[in-house]
Amino acid sequence: DTVHHKGGMQAITKKRDIVRLNPRSKANCLGADDTAGIWLMIEMIKAGKKSSAIIKQLTGNYPINSEVALKMFRVIRKQLEWGTVPDEKNMLIEHHAAEGETWVIFHTLCGSLVNETIGRVLTTLLITKYGSVGLRTDPYRIVIRLPSGYIPMWKEIIDTFKRLKPEEIPTILKLSLPNTELFRWRFLHVAKRFGIISHDADYGKGYLKKIVESYAGTAPYREAMNEINQEKLDVERAVEFMKLIRNRNIRIKIRNGLSPLGESGIKYNYELVATGKAEQEIFDAFRQRLMETRVGLLCTQCGKWGIIHQVSDLPNDFMCPLCESKMISVVHEKRILDAQKIIKRRKEGKGLARVEREMLDRMNDSASHVMSFGKKAVTILAGRGIGTKTAGRILAKLPDGDELFHEILKAERLYARNKRFWKG
Repeated sequence: DTVHHKGGMQAITKKRDIVRLNPRSKANCLGADDTAGIWLMIEMIKAGKKSSAIIKQLTGNYPINSEVALKMFRVIRKQLEWGTVPDEKNMLIEHHAAEGETWVIFHTLCGSLVNETIGRVLTTLLITKYGSVGLRTDPYRIVIRLPSGYIPMWKEIIDTFKRLKPEEIPTILKLSLPNTELFRWRFLHVAKRFGIISHDADYGKGYLKKIVESYAGTAPYREAMNEINQEKLDVERAVEFMKLIRNRNIRIKIRNGLSPLGESGIKYNYELVATGKAEQEIFDAFRQRLMETRVGLLCTQCGKWGIIHQVSDLPNDFMCPLCESKMISVVHEKRILDAQKIIKRRKEGKGLARVEREMLDRMNDSASHVMSFGKKAVTILAGRGIGTKTAGRILAKLPDGDELFHEILKAERLYARNKRFWKG
């Protein structure tokens, strides 16, 4: 049983070439059924059974059609040809380097809650060394991603996993969870139920962090922690699994490269790259979309002049027609009014909330880029997920023409890979 990591007997029946789970079996755990089903398929492939017989066995035992069964069969067959199919007693760890990034995939068939628990503990330990660590989990694996510059570090990631003491898991989570977005937003919902925060309140990340800190140790704080432990994590079984690892009851096999199962674990982070179009078609479509993007421009000096324009229609240089300042910031078209209010409050000498100060800092950084590089800076900042720091790195290369657009596209692709992957 790959969910509870408990052994047992599962009744099966065999008729001609078809082996299936006994309908009178008392098993009531999906993890046990899945383990038995995959085991049956592997054994039938090893025995040289025809694909039609295997697909019939799958459709006869599970609520799936023949098309889905065929896909399952092909994936497992490819994994067998690759060399190792992870199971409840054999754990596969793969390490892979691509585009300057390091991926380590732990094939832990523990279910979503256990994998999320171990993944968060592991990234907490790794963050102290590498600063930023990407995490992605699903019911079958834990995927760790390190950014550019850490390609040789895969062995340290695996060693950190092996050295993780089971008894330390609850303590690490207790210390690290309050610093995550997962905890902050759960605390927000709990605080609204307690009546501490208005139901229609909408706080930014910075302000919410301050609220969480001020209520540390209180009843709503503890309730938020309890709800996460019950609904999002499984600490008890994560501890049990790591005990099996420490006691060597589960064999670990480490391999370089991506297996078919490993590839399926990270392919969703490459959606923008892995299209069927030729690279030139992607580039042309991207450039057209970027030039048709609408951006807001706002004078950070007086705060009175603002305008929304398509990138392609913008001049090369910018100046406020009211105060003649060249400190023009790029602002999302839907945030211009908010931005103007912040500038007005600053000019009036009124205090700003942390979130407002952060937005003002970004606006000033953006305006500095625009004053120095004009339309080129606006074009870069119009890219999806590109902030002032990334824009500064691109502008430092002094790109022109197609080179500029290639740099922006590269930054967008990096953002597209990261936005689903990084967790608090």
